[in-house]
Amino acid sequence: PDEYTIERDGEMIGASAVADVVIENGKVTHWATISNQLPECRQVDASLALQNRPACKQAIEVLLAQAPAYSSGAIRITMFISFFWYRTELALEVVNADVPWASARVAVVTQVGAWYNVCSVTKEDYCPRKELLAMERDPAIQVFKDEMEVVLTQMEPFCTGSGRASQLGCYVQTISWTNGVRDNENFQIMNSYIEQAMASRLSSSFRLVDFFRLGGAMPEEVVNGHGSQMLNLWVWTVMFNAMCPAEMAASGSYATWEGNLCSGTEARFENCPNYYPSCLDGPRCEKWECMNSVPCTLKAGDPPIAGNTEGL
Repeated sequence: PDEYTIERDGEMIGASAVADVVIENGKVTHWATISNQLPECRQVDASLALQNRPACKQAIEVLLAQAPAYSSGAIRITMFISFFWYRTELALEVVNADVPWASARVAVVTQVGAWYNVCSVTKEDYCPRKELLAMERDPAIQVFKDEMEVVLTQMEPFCTGSGRASQLGCYVQTISWTNGVRDNENFQIMNSYIEQAMASRLSSSFRLVDFFRLGGAMPEEVVNGHGSQMLNLWVWTVMFNAMCPAEMAASGSYATWEGNLCSGTEARFENCPNYYPSCLDGPRCEKWECMNSVPCTLKAGDPPIAGNTEGL
């Protein structure tokens, strides 16, 4: 928790294409990033991305090689910003080939889809894949399905049997809930394709997490299409329940939230003084970034005694 307020290069959402972090004894011992502006790793039209792939792969390999030697007491989090499925494919490849950490157990969490909506369905000018903008809706959606199939086929042996992530497992998430009617309807259609593609692959170690329906059960925890810490911590708890051995589970059965900005209902700029107004000097000020800038902790304890409202 005392690491939360430390500012690091490339930390801001959208600033980094890849972030590689090692945590040991509750401290960040290694932090390295690749800028999202690195031309070789820009997520653009598939033909250009394929042309740039060797150079991007090399840049990521150099980044991963900077990490300290593997230690059984260390936790390593490597985050790849994957607008499109081809970046997830590259992520799996370089992680699997990372020899210094070959003995580490691996878990994979991936969520891809929202940017296909931007490019294939709603046709926004800021879409970085002009090829998809130029297509009619149905052929562009087919690109999403085809590129997803390539990656899920790659993930299956990685996540099952004797694969690298077979112990802790892999999670394919549906696209997040959004309160916007148009995008919500589009996401439901695209999520049905994700569910169909995963249906025959589901196993105890290759899992589908329906983040969309979870968000829909608490829509007040979604601000401008982004989940609050309450929503995000909840889905991580679901995933950790399958990753971690039962003896590590908390003894309590009642969730409590500690923090001044855990809920989307509290997403107001006056509640995030370290973010606002300093964000005015940056690229944007967003309430969804505000609500994720203040520490929030999920704890499990005993249910409150009837008539005792303390902590509620």
